[in-house]
Order: sequence, then structure tokens, then C-alpha cells
Amino acid sequence: MGTLATLLHNIAVFISQFQISAEDIQLWVALLTAGILAITLGAGRLARWIKRPSPALKTLGTAAAILLAVLVAYTYFYYSRTPGSWIHRWDIFHSSMNSRYFKELGYFELYECTLTLGSSSISSLDGVERIRDLNTLDYVDAETVIQTSDCAARFSEQRRSEFIRDLEFWDELMPGRWQALLQDKGYNGTPFYTFLYQRLIGRQPFEVSQITALALVDVFMLAIAFAGVLRAYGPRVALFSFLFFGVNFPNRFVHMGGAILRFDYIVLLILAICALKLKKPGLSGALIALSSMSRVFPFLFAVGFGIKAAVGWFKTRKISSDTVWFFAWFAATLLIAFLVSLSIGGIEAWTQFLANSIEHNQNTAGFRIGFRHLFMVGGNLFGPEGFTYFEEKTQIFNSHLVSYFLAITLMVIALAWIGDRIDAVNFTILFGMLSFYLLFASTRYYYSILVLLFLFVTDKRFWTNRKNTWLWLFLFLVSAATFIAWQFNNFEPFIYNTFISALLGIGSILIIAVLHLSLPDRFPHEQK
Repeated sequence: MGTLATLLHNIAVFISQFQISAEDIQLWVALLTAGILAITLGAGRLARWIKRPSPALKTLGTAAAILLAVLVAYTYFYYSRTPGSWIHRWDIFHSSMNSRYFKELGYFELYECTLTLGSSSISSLDGVERIRDLNTLDYVDAETVIQTSDCAARFSEQRRSEFIRDLEFWDELMPGRWQALLQDKGYNGTPFYTFLYQRLIGRQPFEVSQITALALVDVFMLAIAFAGVLRAYGPRVALFSFLFFGVNFPNRFVHMGGAILRFDYIVLLILAICALKLKKPGLSGALIALSSMSRVFPFLFAVGFGIKAAVGWFKTRKISSDTVWFFAWFAATLLIAFLVSLSIGGIEAWTQFLANSIEHNQNTAGFRIGFRHLFMVGGNLFGPEGFTYFEEKTQIFNSHLVSYFLAITLMVIALAWIGDRIDAVNFTILFGMLSFYLLFASTRYYYSILVLLFLFVTDKRFWTNRKNTWLWLFLFLVSAATFIAWQFNNFEPFIYNTFISALLGIGSILIIAVLHLSLPDRFPHEQK
């Protein structure tokens, strides 16, 4: 392991000597892949030669594909990781401390108890002048917090000693970060996610080696997910989906890479779609249920499958065995996971989670993406000077609610026209993706789910490889365009709220339009 780490580090040092950033490599890969896809779409002798390669050319192409995949894997998982560390210290502090001490902290007391109990032994906390009140998300004076806090009564003597011990560990690992860290927005993992996290980290004193090993679990889970794509869809889809995952701008590893269980939801969703493709509906339902219990929004994919099944029942008055198995396993897994999560804090933990989520999402933020942002445009979009901030943007959005819901209604009608003309797997993907984009203004890294569009491969009679290639080309061009725009203007609200949100809106309309124009009047119902 040490030899591998040394090798990876030496490669990073060599690349950095040429002032090449991870973003540069990701841009080049996005453009190169887009070029390859464009060539396969082209007409003429060159395209025919590439589509029907000689054995030597095929071997060369396979080797090139492997090298490109290795380059993307290295750039994504190592070269673009949190600088100087395998671990995402900021995120793991929030998740590990709040999960380990959830009984004492709930969702709202992490910052207050860190300041109040840690000040006795951590001198760097003396410099904290204010923290965020996680109940209201307002900033409050640190001295006032210390004087009025009830944190001492929340902990037993042993648990308080363990809490302070763990704070001292994080103080050594993140020197000088308390002022900024205690002004973030706290922890908001579901009770089920908290339960899993507690079991992973245990109660033993934190060690860097332990945290590093746990952070690498996500990397291995992603490897399993793309192995599932290879099994269900073949090497072409697996290759291009992995390349896109590594260059998808909102999904950059620097945001969540090196954290623990931060990619669980997308791994479960990818494997769920693969299971559905392989005619394993029960497994698919169980995986979507687990993903939903971890992040909530994957529930939309189960809704999509349900709508497709309901339309089939309305037309045939029959319920397929796939539908029965899917929802039987979905419901059973959901129930078991919910009952397990009650050990964290009972129903109150879920009510706190709901209240915390509502507070978090009352206003959007500069690093969020979604259709809603196109209805709250105001002020300068390209920089902080003259920018309309988010409380006012919420008011602008509320004044355009009618237009927003009218636009969604038109999209739903268009999707309904398509619903009976594609199979359940593809409708599940399309409905889940579109509803997520249209209904929520979500944090950037959750748009890792864009990779699911590479699994949107309908019957070749209707949606040929050529049309799929056009979709893939569009996604790689969106990513490349975002990397280029980011180099000229890295103002977060412009990149995420405006630029990416608008491009995804255009892409959503194009997908629906092309499907509507190219699909037949009716898709044959799946075999029971």
C-alpha cells in the first residue's frame, strides 16, 4: 500500500510541475471523448472504417480505452482529491461526530457543544467569535452560547470525556479551522444513514489510518457499481459512463471524495437500474429502498417505476410479476430500514431530520442546481457585486410560481406522451432524473446521478445506438463547456445556479423532444 501511495504521489508531483490541474485533465478527457463520439456519428469512409475495425485497430482501441479509463480513475480518485490528504476532514468531522454522539446532540447541537465543551482543553476554540445556531441557521455570539448552553447536562461524564478526546483529535487534524467550520450548516444525514455511519466508525478513538480506510470504501463501492454496468450493459456503456462520471463537473471528487459513505446513494441507484435491466426486480426494489432511506430523493425512481406499472395496469387490467416483486421487496426493505433507524432516536429523530431539512432548503445556495433557479434570476449573475442573494431570490421565485408550475405541467404532459412508448427500465431512469431536476434545488454533487442517463438505452428498434451516442455527446459537451466557463468565471452561483441549471433544462427538453419524434405510437408491454 505504501509503495502504491508513493507511486501515485510521484505521478502527481510530475504532472503538477507542468502546472496541469485535475480540471485541465478532466476538460481534455471530456473534449477527447466528445470528439470520439462525434466521429462515430459522422458519415463517410472514416466513420465506416472506425465502426468496422481490423483486429489490430480493435486491439489498439481496447488498449486506448483502458488507458483512458485508468487516467480518469487516477485523476478523479487521487489527483483531484482533497489537497494533501486522502480524507475529506471537514465532511468527516460533521458526519462522524454528529453520528457518534447523536443521542446527545440530535441535529442541532453539534456546534454549540463543540464550542462549550471543547473550550476547556482546546485553546484554538478561544478564537471563535461566533457560530451558527443550527436551529435557526442564524449566527450567534460565542460568549452568549457558552453562558446559556445546556451541553454539560446532555453528556454523561464518560461520554463527555470521549467527546472532548475526539474534538482534540480533530483539532490536530484541522488546525485553525474552527471559526469557519462552526459557521457551516451542520449535519443532515437521515437517521438510517446515521445508524450505518455509527456502525462503521465504532466508539474507539479516531485514527487517521482508520478514517482513511473507511473513506476508501466509497471507491471500492463505485468499482462494484461500474462492474454492475459492465455486466448488465456491456463494455461500451460501462466505459463511457465511467468516463463521464469522472469528468461530470458537479460531481468533482474534491467536493465529497475522501468522505465516508458519500457515494452510497449513487452506487445503490446504479446497481438498482442494472438489476432491473437484468430482470431482477426484487433486488432493484430493495436497492432503491436503501438508497431512499439514505438520501430520500431516490424514492422518485420507485415512483417512476410505479407510474409505469399503473399505466400498464390501466391499459391491460393486469399487474406483472415484476411489479409485484419490485414493490414487495421495496416495501419490506423500507420497513426494515425504518425500524432499524428507530434505534438512533425513535420517531423524534425523523421529525428532527424533517425540520432540519426544511430549514436547510428554505432558501437555495450558490452551489445548488435545479430547474427552480431559472425562475429566480435577478441582479448580476456573474459576480458578487450587484448579485441578488438568496432570500430575495426566494421571493422572486415565489412571484413566478405560476410560470414554474405551468412549465412543469408541460414537461409532465410531454413525458406522459412518451411513457407508454418506452420500457419500465428507461421510464424509471427518465422520470427519476427529470423529477429530481424539476422539483428540487439540490446540492451540486447529487448530480452524480446524471451518469444514469448512460443507462438510458431503449430497444434498438426505436432508440438506436446512434441516438444514444448523440445523448452521450451532449453530456460530455455540457461538462466540457462548464469546465471552460469555470476557468473564466468561478463564481459559484453563476456556474451552478445559472449555467449548469440552464444547460440541463435545455437537455431535458431535447431528450423529450427527440424521444417524442422518434418513438413509435406504442411500446410492446414487457413480458410477465
